[in-house]
Amino acid sequence: MLALEGKPVSASQERYNSVASNLIEGHDQLTACRLAGFSDSSRGSASRICNHERVRERVSELQAEIAQRVVTKAAWDRTAILKALQANAIDTRARGDFAASNRAIELLGRDQGMFGGKGDVQIVEQPVSPEDEAEEAISWLEEMREKFGLESIQELIDLLDGPE
Repeated sequence: MLALEGKPVSASQERYNSVASNLIEGHDQLTACRLAGFSDSSRGSASRICNHERVRERVSELQAEIAQRVVTKAAWDRTAILKALQANAIDTRARGDFAASNRAIELLGRDQGMFGGKGDVQIVEQPVSPEDEAEEAISWLEEMREKFGLESIQELIDLLDGPE
């Protein structure tokens, strides 16, 4: 028996997990099943396998994991930008460039919701369900996969994760 997240997994469950991974990577149902080791995969049996409860559950789990990675990556990017602005504000002030320093401080303040003057545009985010968020993330991943000419979403995820 194999293990998935600390739980024993049978060989058939491992093949279902493999089908789900192949589907997430963008393969059609027939190819996903053949790559997972289902040798008698006709279109009908591939459809039946891909609609199996275990496969659907695993696809949902993988989509949620991908969505979380995208959200985490976006949050990290925001944090990096804020840190760069802070460093810029300090460095430019030390060099005597008060205009650049003040602009960096202003941008930091805007991020905190300050300076709500007449000319500012306030963006109000509408609540989004986890399913909609996951769907948007997958759509974005597919768009980025195509933009970068990658064959699978997994390649994009590896690219986003950067070097280990």
